[in-house]
Amino acid sequence: MTRRATTLDETLDVLELLPLDFGGARQSPATDPAFYVEPPADDAGADEIPPPSLADTLAERLLGPRHSTTLFLSGHVGSGKSTQLSKLAADPRIVQAFSVVSVCVEAEHVPVLDTPLLLLLLSGAIHDFGHTHGLLSKKAHWRDILLDFNKRVLGDAGGSGPVGGTAIELNVLFFKLCQEMKFSEQRRRLLREIGETQQTLLIDLLKSLTEDVTSALLKQGHGRSLLLLVDDLDKVRSLPQQKEIFDANLAFLLSVPFHVLYTVPTGVVFGPNRVDVRRSLEHLYPMRVLDKAPRSYDPEKAFLPDSDTFFRNAVDRRVEPRLFDDAAVRLAAIYSGGVLREFFRLLRTAVRLARHNRLELVNGPAVRGAVRDERRRESMGLLTPDYEALRAIHETHGLASDDGRRYLDEGRVLECYNDKTWYEASPLLWKLLEPRD
Repeated sequence: MTRRATTLDETLDVLELLPLDFGGARQSPATDPAFYVEPPADDAGADEIPPPSLADTLAERLLGPRHSTTLFLSGHVGSGKSTQLSKLAADPRIVQAFSVVSVCVEAEHVPVLDTPLLLLLLSGAIHDFGHTHGLLSKKAHWRDILLDFNKRVLGDAGGSGPVGGTAIELNVLFFKLCQEMKFSEQRRRLLREIGETQQTLLIDLLKSLTEDVTSALLKQGHGRSLLLLVDDLDKVRSLPQQKEIFDANLAFLLSVPFHVLYTVPTGVVFGPNRVDVRRSLEHLYPMRVLDKAPRSYDPEKAFLPDSDTFFRNAVDRRVEPRLFDDAAVRLAAIYSGGVLREFFRLLRTAVRLARHNRLELVNGPAVRGAVRDERRRESMGLLTPDYEALRAIHETHGLASDDGRRYLDEGRVLECYNDKTWYEASPLLWKLLEPRD
């Protein structure tokens, strides 16, 4: 286990803004799963039984049906979705029932991602898994489909590359296809044209690869179906991209031949065509630290007493408790709106301020200085109509139109809940929303 930080200099290493890694291949002290603190359970009513944790809910939904299951996990930016996926991948129940394939959409792919490219990335992940574990046969139909892609998409660029069809050559070809999609608009256009004119071709590639891999698993005595955990799809925040993937081509995401869990942007649940998403959706809410305060612009007055206990525990797992006083933790929880990534971001900024002023601990004034710094950063790029829209959300706790989902995807609006979901502007911005003469 990574030891707790004992000095302010050491705290920046363990407060780094990274998801926890339950897979064992940790590349940063901040990803140690020993730092995990279970989020507080939802409060049950007097005549209700308590709900399960999110981790248990996801596991049970995947383990229930024998046929392929598609789930979506949404949540506020920085609320811990990647950590939950990592935790799920290491869950003994999941490991026993599935062969887990973790897929991360690379940052270079996010700005250009569409359905054909996403299906190609999923195919590449299954092929990589099969290649790594020696599960691919020599005469499966997917080989012909892939070589056809090489001819259509890479063209001359692939002519001097791998075309022989050996396991190593095909593995390189998948890699080359995915690399070309990052940097070549011409290759992406060719892939889109194939997706538009022969939409089932990519699904056929996925199905053939899946059948090849699962057949080999059966022969080896495993008998486990594939489970793909697709992370970072929630970073697709362009409205045209969201409509293309989650509206026009949602059927493709729902018809893949394996169990799958996608992380998705919060905004995808809006709109009349999102019923299938909502029925297959689990949502990770920010920790509830604020009550409704439509006529107040001071988040500290809306603080729910004792709701910072989780955050105090999360800090104490990583650093010696004496390095952060209670006022600092409470203020960081308040102005983060209960979002873990924002909470740690505020603490990191406060640590730098405390070190600059030669303080031995992070206190309330240090966090207030961090709040001012982050507020300045968050207000950059906001126009007058944005302030008006955010003020209306703060005063009504609702979204007036489908356009409001942009603020959700940007992290400037939070989803809150009691008996129903309601919305709140980021507490960092409340001071800027107060009407002035």
